Amino acid sequence: MIYKRVVAVVISIWVLSIFASFSMLWVPLDHQDLAVRRHKNQIQALQVQQQAQAGEISNFASLINSAVGNFHVYLMFLICYVSYFISLAVFKINGPNVTLKNSFLFH
Repeated sequence: MIYKRVVAVVISIWVLSIFASFSMLWVPLDHQDLAVRRHKNQIQALQVQQQAQAGEISNFASLINSAVGNFHVYLMFLICYVSYFISLAVFKINGPNVTLKNSFLFH
């Protein structure tokens, strides 16, 4: 009983696969060409989109590197001018006639 069912299922699968294979012969070729062209266009559009995203990612990485570089330059300027700003503050507080012996830096 089970053997007959298995044989029936296998034969029906074969018949369906043969029918599906021959159905490709009945479909007009222009429909197949349209599907192939549409899939080709979709693939090309996805490739262009992926390339654009890769370009945006590299641009973003370049912007980050540029910002970090600018920050380092700003930090170096700040470090270099700290002594100048400190001396300006000392002259503003104690007057222009301050000598190095009278400044708070040497007490």
